[in-house]
Amino acid sequence: LVWFRWLDSTFPTASLRPNLNSLAILGKKLTLHLSIFAPLANSLFYGWIIVCYDTLGTKTTVVAHDDQQHSKNDDEHTIWKKWKTKLQCDLIETQKASLSFWGLAHVFNFIFLPAYSRVLYNSILSAFWTTYISMLGHRK
Repeated sequence: LVWFRWLDSTFPTASLRPNLNSLAILGKKLTLHLSIFAPLANSLFYGWIIVCYDTLGTKTTVVAHDDQQHSKNDDEHTIWKKWKTKLQCDLIETQKASLSFWGLAHVFNFIFLPAYSRVLYNSILSAFWTTYISMLGHRK
């Protein structure tokens, strides 16, 4: 919520009429959101999955799908190493999907929706996104 408020105050796009200036503002807003917030949120989500697995005592070999990039002996790895391996294995693929999904979603979000309805819109889409990223986070 704070992030979107900052974006809206820095790059106002409410009631934009399609012109070059409004498209430039939208481009800046999308670029910042998709290059700063999205990778951070996705990285933290993967970290959360790893912490949950370790806390629950579940074997974390499911966290990284590339068996050549990690040892099967879970005791050898710290949470940080597991997180780093997970990011190396999946973050680029996740970011590509994020650009496709959230890029289109936020074009609609930033141009057509008033600020007060963005939380509901993003929450609904986040349910679908979380399902997708959870599947990536838990694959072998």
